[in-house]
Order: sequence, then C-alpha cells, then structure tokens
Amino acid sequence: MLGVVGKKSLPNIDLVIELEFAGFLDGLNVVLSIPNGIGIVIFFSGEAYVGNDQNSGDQYPKFHASLYHISLFYVFRIRYNFWVNFFLLAILLPIQAMASTVLVIGDSHTTGPFGKKLDELIRAEHKVMTRGACGTIGENWNQGTRTTCAKWNWGKDMDGQVITSTATPKLNELVDQMNPDFIILQFGGNYRGKLNSEDFSIPNDVAELIKTAKSKGAKCMFVTGPDTYVDRVLLPDTIDRVQQGVGQECTFFNSLEVTQYPDEYVGKRRPDGTKYTDGKHYSFPEGEPFAWEWAEKVFMSFTELEQSISLSSKANGLHSQE
Repeated sequence: MLGVVGKKSLPNIDLVIELEFAGFLDGLNVVLSIPNGIGIVIFFSGEAYVGNDQNSGDQYPKFHASLYHISLFYVFRIRYNFWVNFFLLAILLPIQAMASTVLVIGDSHTTGPFGKKLDELIRAEHKVMTRGACGTIGENWNQGTRTTCAKWNWGKDMDGQVITSTATPKLNELVDQMNPDFIILQFGGNYRGKLNSEDFSIPNDVAELIKTAKSKGAKCMFVTGPDTYVDRVLLPDTIDRVQQGVGQECTFFNSLEVTQYPDEYVGKRRPDGTKYTDGKHYSFPEGEPFAWEWAEKVFMSFTELEQSISLSSKANGLHSQE
C-alpha cells in the first residue's frame, strides 16, 4: 500500500482515497471509506464482486473496470448503513449486464463439488452455463453419446436452473445456443482407459473437442482431471497426452499440480458399512473441501486469463488508433 493520498471531510462523510500499485502498469486500488454510506459513484465499464478486508474480515463490494491498458480496481467499503443491500442492488445490476458469458463443460468432477463450486464462483461475476456428464471424454461431447453413469449428470443453465438430463449435450449445439466469450473444458481422468488403445488418439480427441469449442471465436481454458488414489501412476502420462492435444489452443491448467487426494479415506467404511469414497471422486463430505480449493484455484487462473485478454485488447485498440 502506498498510503493515503487524499482525504476530504464533509458533514457526516469521511472520504479516503488510497492507491496501491500491483505492478508496472498493472493496476491500482482506490478505496473509498464512507462510514455513513453517502457518496457519488461514477462507474467505468467493468465487473463487480464481493471482496474481503484482510485486516478486519469485513466484506465489501469490489468493482473492476478497464481504462485503456491500465486495469483499475475500485473498492467501496460501506459500514453502519441499514440500506446497504439496496445500494448494492442498484450498482450491481447494471454491471452484470456487461459481464462475460462463460460455458463450462466436463466429466464427473464437473457434476460434483468441484463443478458446483466453480459454477458458483463464476456465476457471481458472469453469465454462465455449466454442463457436466459423468464418464465423458471429447468424443462424447462431439457426438452427443450417453455414458453408463449418466444418472449422475448435473448442470445449471444461465438462469441458475438445475439440469439433470442424462443425455450428453452436443458441444456445437451449446456453442451455437450460447455463443460464449469463454469456454472452460474439464477433462482428463476418463482418458486413462485409452492410453494403450491402438485405434484411439487422445491428442486428436482433445484437439477435436477444442476445435468445436472455439468454432465461434470463444477463448478457452482446459482443466485436467485432479489427483486420484485409483490409477495414480497413470495420471502423468494421461495428462501429457491431453496436453499434446491442447497445444497452444487453450490456456492449460494442470490440476495434478494443485490437488492431493485424501488417501486416508480410501478403503475405510462408515459405521453404517458404506465406503467413504471410491478413490477417484471428491464427492463425499470429507473430500469436498479439497474439490472446493481446486475450484478456487481454477477460478483464479480463469480470472487472470480474462484480465490479460482484456488488457491485450485495450492495448491493441490504442495501437490501432496511433
């Protein structure tokens, strides 16, 4: 923090502006402390979300706006105000209309706690549709073929309505319907069974999936499957094949680097005799926090991708005007 650079005192209003540079031409924070919740707010086009004060733990609305090639962060801390909810509603609604559209598709991890948490995080800032289909790889989404575990399918449409259809959606139809700005593809674990196949190419299957995803110009992020207890020894080779298919076409997120399966629950049974876990999924109470943490890291990476693209676009726009 560079410190307080400006302060204006008015009756019942204490306005403090603080500037913080995150890096060279990277950004700055403007903090307006308004104890009585009175102030005039001028918005730039951008996005909004709820942040946390690292010192006090208080929550406050945080606004991100872009001005040419300098990314600005506006933070408004509002305390002691009984009508704060109305204030937030008034300022969040117009910003939501400018949010990016995001399509998230994936396998059984997307139907479980990982996918549900990621949907929640993205939905707070963007318009999003999430579709998860158990047991799938790229060809299932290009052909619309159903799997044997389809009863576990899960998703949410852009209005937040839950989707439990057992059919695997065709990706090209989802892209045509939504025309998203960004697509997040979460796959990997189900390719393990294809490692030794002579008539199936993992890189080709991944490449075809990405080709469909980007058919209308969407930017993409490919998220691999996480660490698992089952077939752990096969995961590095599987991820290598997947990465070959991704190439430079998508931002690549290697989930093996940020996840660790809770092995201590594998093979154990609860008092009622049921198993804690199958050793592959995080869909049990003790495993969910691991999946949530994974989702948070993916969301952070996605946010960085989005901001870098926004900055690049602004910079290109400035160059074109010179």
